[in-house]
Amino acid sequence: MNAGNAKPDTGKRTIRLVAALAALGVTGIVLTIAYSVFVQRGARDQRSRLTLKQDSLNHTSKELQRAFCEYHDSGKNYLNLEDKQCVVPDEKGVEKTTATFVELISDPAVSAEALSKFQTALGEIRRLHGDADAWSRQRRKNLVDYKQSKERVATLFRDLGAKVATAVGTLRLNKNKKLLQLDKDGVAANSPIIRDIQQFERAEVNANSVHYEIHEMALLVERLLATDNPDNLIDIKDNQLKPSIARLDRCMARFESSDGSLAEQLHALELELLSQVFGKKHKIDDEHQTIDVDTDGLYSLHNENLQLDVQLAKLNDDLDRQNAEFRELQNTTYQLVQAADSRMMAALDKSAESGLMSVIGVCAAACACFMFLSYRIARAIHRQVRTIESANHDLDIAMNRAERAANAKSEFLANMSHELRTPLNAVIGMSGILIDTNLDEEQRDFANTIQTSADALLSLINDILDVTKIDSGKMELERAPFGIRECIQSALDVVGVRAHEKGLEIALIEESPCPPSIVGDFTRTRQILLNLLGNAVKFTDRGEVLVILQSEECAPGRSRIGISIRDTGIGIPADRMDRLFRTFSQADASTTRFYGGTGLGLSISKKLAGQMSGDIAVESVPGSGSTFRFTLEADVARIEAARVSADLSEMRILIIDPHEPTRRSIVNILAPRGAVCAECSCETDAVEYAGSAAAIDFIITNTRIGSPNCRTFTDRLRAFPGRERMPIVYLYDLGQRRDGYADSDTSAVATITRPVKDSVLLAAIEKWRRPASVSAAGPEPRSALPAAVSADVVRNVLLTDDNIVNLKVGAKMLEKLGFKPDLSDCGADAIEAVGLESYDLVFMDIQMPGIDGIETTKRIRALDLPDGQPYIIAMTANALAGDREMCIESGMDDYVSKPIRIEALKAAIERGAEMLTKRRARNTNVLPV
Repeated sequence: MNAGNAKPDTGKRTIRLVAALAALGVTGIVLTIAYSVFVQRGARDQRSRLTLKQDSLNHTSKELQRAFCEYHDSGKNYLNLEDKQCVVPDEKGVEKTTATFVELISDPAVSAEALSKFQTALGEIRRLHGDADAWSRQRRKNLVDYKQSKERVATLFRDLGAKVATAVGTLRLNKNKKLLQLDKDGVAANSPIIRDIQQFERAEVNANSVHYEIHEMALLVERLLATDNPDNLIDIKDNQLKPSIARLDRCMARFESSDGSLAEQLHALELELLSQVFGKKHKIDDEHQTIDVDTDGLYSLHNENLQLDVQLAKLNDDLDRQNAEFRELQNTTYQLVQAADSRMMAALDKSAESGLMSVIGVCAAACACFMFLSYRIARAIHRQVRTIESANHDLDIAMNRAERAANAKSEFLANMSHELRTPLNAVIGMSGILIDTNLDEEQRDFANTIQTSADALLSLINDILDVTKIDSGKMELERAPFGIRECIQSALDVVGVRAHEKGLEIALIEESPCPPSIVGDFTRTRQILLNLLGNAVKFTDRGEVLVILQSEECAPGRSRIGISIRDTGIGIPADRMDRLFRTFSQADASTTRFYGGTGLGLSISKKLAGQMSGDIAVESVPGSGSTFRFTLEADVARIEAARVSADLSEMRILIIDPHEPTRRSIVNILAPRGAVCAECSCETDAVEYAGSAAAIDFIITNTRIGSPNCRTFTDRLRAFPGRERMPIVYLYDLGQRRDGYADSDTSAVATITRPVKDSVLLAAIEKWRRPASVSAAGPEPRSALPAAVSADVVRNVLLTDDNIVNLKVGAKMLEKLGFKPDLSDCGADAIEAVGLESYDLVFMDIQMPGIDGIETTKRIRALDLPDGQPYIIAMTANALAGDREMCIESGMDDYVSKPIRIEALKAAIERGAEMLTKRRARNTNVLPV
C-alpha cells in the first residue's frame, strides 16, 4: 500500500471536521465567557473591594508590626550598648499608619477596647524606646568617666607606693652606711652614729607602716568597686575606709618627723587620691564617723552604675512584656478581622457557585458535541496514519538504497585510493632511489620531474581524501604539544626554495610573545600553513611573503593564536572572494588563467581551522597583494617546548640584511634571550657602524651584501683594529647557488639558510661560544640509519607484498638503509617464513590474495616463537580514516602509508628498534645500554 491508494477526499473531509470542531469550540468558549462575565460581575467587584481592603490592612499591619519591632530591637540595642542601631521609624509616619489601620478595621465585630489597647501598646513601646535611648547615653558616659577615674586612682596608689618604697630604700641605704662606719670606728656608748642608726630604724618602721596602710586602703577600694550592693558600699566607705584613712594619717604624721618634705608629698598624693575616690568636695565627718562624698568621685560613679543596672533590668522586662502584649493584641485583632472577611467570602463563594453551575451546563453541551466530532476526526486520522506508514515504508526502502550507494561510494573511494597509491609508491620510491644514483644533469632533471609530478598527484589524492573525511565527520585531530614557531618554520622550509627561485623575500615576524608550546595537531596546522603559503608564493611574482605571528590569552591556560600571511601578489577581486573557500572552485576559473590548481586547498584549510576553534579570513586589494589570517584556539602546554633556550645576556650582535622583515625576525629570536641587536641594511652602513666605537661580539650577514662579493665585505669589517677574528654567520637563501666565498672563510661560525630557524641560529651561536660541546661531524646523510639501530638490535627483516613492483621498491629502500630483507609475496609464505626464521622486523601489506595482512598478523601473533614476536609494521596503500586503528587493533605495532617515503620508513625502523630493545631488556632483566 502507498500514498496513491488513499481516497483523494480523506484529507479534505478531515479538514472540514477539524474546522467544525474548532468553530464549535470557539462558540462554546464565547458563550461561556459571556455568561460568566454576566453572572460573576457583581461578585468580582465585591471580591476586588474586599481584596483591596485586605491588602491595605495587611500592608498597614505589617508596617505597624515592623515599626514596633524596630522600636523594640533598637531599645534592646541601646540596653546592650551595641554600636549597630536599628532604623528608628518616623514618628509622624507611625501615627499616620496607625490611623489608617484603625480606619480599615472599623468593623462592629472589632471592639473599641481592643483598638484602644492596640494604640496604647504602640505608644508605650515608643516611650520605652526613648527611655532605653536615655539610659544608653547615660551608661556610655558613666563607663567612660568610671574607667578614667579608676585608672587615675590606680595610678595614684602606684605613685604612693613607689614613693614610700623609695623612702624605705633610702633609709636602709643610710642605715647600712652608718653600720659600716660603726664597724670601722668601733663602738661607743654615746656615739652619734648609734643614735643615727636608731633614728633610721624608727623612720624605716614608720615608712613601712605608711606602705602597709596604703596597701590596705588599695584593697578596700578594690572591695568597694567589686561590690554590687549599695548598702555594702556605705559600710565599706564609713566603717572600713574612714578608719584606714585615719590610720594612714597617723602613720604619715609619725613619718613626718623623719622626712618632712617626703611626708608633704605623700600627704598631697593622699588628698588627690581621696578626691578621685570620693569627689573633689568630699568631707570627712569625724563627729558622725562618716565620709560625705561628691558626685564626681569614683564612689559616686560606681554607685550610679549599680543604679543603672537596676534600671537596665526593669527596662528589659518592660520591653519584653510590652512586646508580648502587642503580639497578643495583634493576634486578637487579626482573628476578628479574618472572621468578618471569612463571612463575606463565604457569601461571595456561594454566589459564584451558582454561576459556575450554569457555566458547567453550557460546557457539558459543548463537550457532547466535541466528543462526537472527535470520534469522526480520530477515524479520519487513523486512515491518514495508515497512508503515512505506507509512505514511510517506501522511504525506508529508498533510504536503504541510498545507504548501500553511500557504502559503495566509500568502498570505491577506498579501493581507488589503494589502487592509485600502489603505482605511486613505485613511481615515488623508484624516482627517489634513482635521484640518489649517479646521473647526468638531464637525467637528474627527468627524475626530479617524475618525482615532482608524482608528489603533485599524491597531494591531489590526499586533498580528495581530506574532503571526504571532513564531509563525513571522520576527521579526527591529534592533541599533542608542539611549538607554533617550529611549525611555521617547517612550512617555510617547504615553500622557501620556490619563493627564492622567484626572487621573493620570505620571513617570520612575531609581533607579540607566543607560548613556547601549545596542544594541538602539528600535521594539520602545518597543512593549513602550507596551503596558505603555497598560494601566496604561487600568486606573487615580486616583492615578499611575510608570516606575522600574534597571540593573546582568551582564557586561563588557553591562547588564541593569530597567523597572518601577507604577500605582494596579484590580489583577489572583491566579486570573486566568495569563491575562495568553495570545494573545486577558484577565484579565476577561466580556461585562460595563468595559475592552476584543484581548488581544494583553501576549502580544506577553512574546514580544518573550524575544527580547531578558529577561522580563516582574507583581505585583498587587486594588484597590491592579499592577507590571509588564520586563527586557532589551543591550550598552552605545561611542558617546555623543545626550543634552544640560550642565554645571550649583554651579547652585542650586528645583523646585516637588506630585507627589514628578515632583520626583524632575527631580532625576535635574539632579543628575548638578552642580546643587544643592531641592524644595518647595506654595506656602507655596516662598515660605518663597525668602524665606530660601538662594540660588536657577533655578526650575522646576508651573503648578497658586499661588492664585489660577501667575502670582500667581511674582510673590510675585520680590517678594523681588534676585530680580526670577528665571528660571522653567513645567511644563504634556500636554493641559492653558493659562491664559495663564505665557505672559504675559516673564521666563519656557520652558514645557514633563510628564513632563519630559532634552533639553527642559536645552535650556531652556542657552537661559537662553547666549541667543545658541539660535534664536529658533518650533516647526517639523507638515508643513513641512526647509530641507535645497530646490527644487534635489528638482524633479520621480512618484507611482505603481493605487488612485485612494491617488493622491489621496498627492498631497494631497505638496502639503502643497510638491510638485506627477505621477500614474501603472500600471507601464507610470510607465516611460514616467520615460523622457520627469527625476524626482528616484518613489513606487512594489507590487501593480499588468499590471506590478507590483518589475518596474517593475527596468525603470526598466535605462534609460539622461541625468540619472541617480531615488530610488525603495516606498509599499505589504505590511507582512509580508521585504517591505522584497524591495523593496530589486529596486532600490528606500527603503520606506514604508501607511497613510502624513505624518511617515514627510517622513523618506523627507529621506533621498532627502540621497542625491541625494551622487550629484550625485560626478558633478560637487564636495563638497555
